[in-house]
Amino acid sequence: MSFDVEALLPDGRTLRMLGAGGPERETAAVRAALNRLSPPAAPQSPDTAAARFDPMAVGPAPALSATLPVLLGCGLGHALRLLLARTTGPLAVVEKERALQDCSGALAALSPQERARIVLVADPEAESALAALTRWQAEHGGRRLLPVALPFYQRLDAAYYGFLRQKLEASARFDFWSRAVEPRFTSARPRLLLLTSRYFLMGEIEAACRQLNLEYRLLTVGDGDVAQADFVRRLLRAVLEFRPDCCLTLNHMGVDVEGVLMDLLARLQLPLASWFVDNPHLIIHLYTRCVSPWTALFTWDSDNIPSLHAAGFEHVFYLPLGTDPERFCPGKERDAPAAWRAAISFVGNSMLYKVGGRLKNGRFPRALLLPFKTVARAFMESELRSVPALLERDFPDVHARYLALPDNEARLAYETAVTWQAT
Repeated sequence: MSFDVEALLPDGRTLRMLGAGGPERETAAVRAALNRLSPPAAPQSPDTAAARFDPMAVGPAPALSATLPVLLGCGLGHALRLLLARTTGPLAVVEKERALQDCSGALAALSPQERARIVLVADPEAESALAALTRWQAEHGGRRLLPVALPFYQRLDAAYYGFLRQKLEASARFDFWSRAVEPRFTSARPRLLLLTSRYFLMGEIEAACRQLNLEYRLLTVGDGDVAQADFVRRLLRAVLEFRPDCCLTLNHMGVDVEGVLMDLLARLQLPLASWFVDNPHLIIHLYTRCVSPWTALFTWDSDNIPSLHAAGFEHVFYLPLGTDPERFCPGKERDAPAAWRAAISFVGNSMLYKVGGRLKNGRFPRALLLPFKTVARAFMESELRSVPALLERDFPDVHARYLALPDNEARLAYETAVTWQAT
């Protein structure tokens, strides 16, 4: 026995969620989705093939393991429970009909373990829902999305659920990965995808590419979750259109702490070169999930190489600053104003105002502010390169208060302020 639910359409008509088909009306959508999956290459008898694609069989279906099922409409939960039984991985449920969710109770009836495997997409706009599914796909290595469309929802709102079904089926037919993954560095002149922000050195890198006659393309990195999702889409498009040999960034710009970009680059087999032109230890410890054999780190200070190796990075190289032969060469000093001429010159910033701003905006407790200059002077005189290591060894009380800061960003702000003051 199974109860049914009716929905009232805007034109006054009613639709029954199951109708005469009963629960089979929902589970048939799972069978149709499984039948769309490509069968194995080895010949199979009809009996074997039927057993493999039988959605009512017990246990996970091997064909689903390489996909990310997307259930378009939750319904009364028959298809959802079947998908949960047939796959051990994550799945998405697109369901914007909150009233129907409350009425059916299908999501509320799930166990905590089942609920943890589901991402619910409830965006009222179809384009926003599609963007959320794209982000979810990128987070799971770009696996193929497998739409499972319940007929009731296709009739209930074709402009929304029908649009998503059409887009997801087109995406499933488009063999992206076979086009995106290809041999890299097959030419003596590599093609570079530059992940750029407003950092001034990116202009120097562009100039170097032009001097070396290297083809490159700029890909701007934005801030926030929406910008990150757009960045991933533009990255995938650039990989197909420009066919780069590697990505190049400064100070890990564009790399997210969750490791989504690194997982995606590994799936694309696209190397990342990250040039640290500042202290890498003020940045890299936030990216513990980003250690990857597809990443090469370059540092302006050769003293950083052992500690970066110790952090788990396999490919670390020394790449100094101030080496542009067009800019730093004998004879250029003739163009400088007379007031600049000296036997030894220093060009830099005292960081005085930056330290003050960091201390003001960080809203650190008094227990961290009072010993701040003492800690900074000790760091200046210490052989240690890590502020937390210095605190742990020489200032245990300050170290405990540092660890009590609310998050990684707050601790990084304090480390940065100490480092800048020590300079």
